[in-house]
Amino acid sequence: MPSMQGQEDVGFYSYEQSAQMYGGAEEIAYQDAEYAMEDNGLHMTAFGAQANPKPQGKYTITRGWEKFAFPKAVRLLRDGDLEIQQKALLTVSELLRTGEACVQLVHAGVVAALTECLGAPDPTVRQRAAADFEILVGVAGTRGCTQMLTDGAVETLLSLLDDVSTPVRHAVYNALVEACARSPAIQARLCSIDGTLAGLLARAGDHTGEEDLERMACALELIRVCLAGRNPGAAEQLLDAGGLAALVQIMSKQDIAVVEGATTVLGLLCAEWKAKEEAVKVGAVAALTNLMGAHALLSTKIVAVHALMHICVDIVGKAAAVKAGAVPLISQALEVDDEKLILNSLQCVASIAENKAGRAALQPVAPRLEQLMYHHITVIQRHAMLAKRAVEFKELGK
Repeated sequence: MPSMQGQEDVGFYSYEQSAQMYGGAEEIAYQDAEYAMEDNGLHMTAFGAQANPKPQGKYTITRGWEKFAFPKAVRLLRDGDLEIQQKALLTVSELLRTGEACVQLVHAGVVAALTECLGAPDPTVRQRAAADFEILVGVAGTRGCTQMLTDGAVETLLSLLDDVSTPVRHAVYNALVEACARSPAIQARLCSIDGTLAGLLARAGDHTGEEDLERMACALELIRVCLAGRNPGAAEQLLDAGGLAALVQIMSKQDIAVVEGATTVLGLLCAEWKAKEEAVKVGAVAALTNLMGAHALLSTKIVAVHALMHICVDIVGKAAAVKAGAVPLISQALEVDDEKLILNSLQCVASIAENKAGRAALQPVAPRLEQLMYHHITVIQRHAMLAKRAVEFKELGK
């Protein structure tokens, strides 16, 4: 082993030898602290002598750390450079899909920034901004919808329903449908604007192309959501604008989504008492009967029977259903193994049976009603009993 004579480093000696040389443990600790401070100073000097990071290009994507990411994203949404704005919209789309990040973005003012993007000249920016609103209301829920009402996003979206870009229109419809489905306040705001629902119905009825059929289906779905919320004055707007006649005309289209959408809206309108007789006058019963044939899809039959169920409550509706030949089709619907269709058909039977001619035509369905009285669903049992009692009603003295 080589000799250590002449070495000055304390690390080569034992604790006792070091203590004898330097005067005790306290002296050693003091010198160790001095060495640590010296090393730290050298490290800081070396770090400070480094050159600053090279500036990145204007379009280089950089990461925003933690809470700094949200105000940065909102700030870049308002950037005047189109490419930066589009990249910011993509970033916001990803952040909005996480609940915590979505709430942070709403707090940072993303709703107001997206509302400004809806007015951008570039259609891609408008389309992505509308799509981000759909994500926002789906994740943030009531909080996001409330902020949309505060920042005027609902009115701005409505103004884009006639945008020249098809992707923009579809994104706007989807955002409004999602918002109305989650927020009664947004439903009420739409219904309170004069001419909104009537304008949607006009957009649904004035087009014939394949692209316009999708637009019609979107408009009808938005009307359906507003009517389903039972907003005061919503049905009156459509009835005063001749909505029943327009819907009957739309029901003659060949597109299934459009036909079922128009039929569903017709059923919701006919829940209003004053709409039942008007529906008979414009030929709604005959149109619904055509949709209940053997060639029709199950989903189409369900919405058609539902609409007819509302119309048949009125005396005029009962007679119109018998005259249009709806009774045999309703009897066939009772044989289909679908609870919703059976329930709607039973209510039609109970209503039509109050008409003398209708009661006579419904006699063959009595055995099926007897079977449905033992159905495994209680509500179907109850309605089957009511329908059977109506069908077997005997006039006094006969």
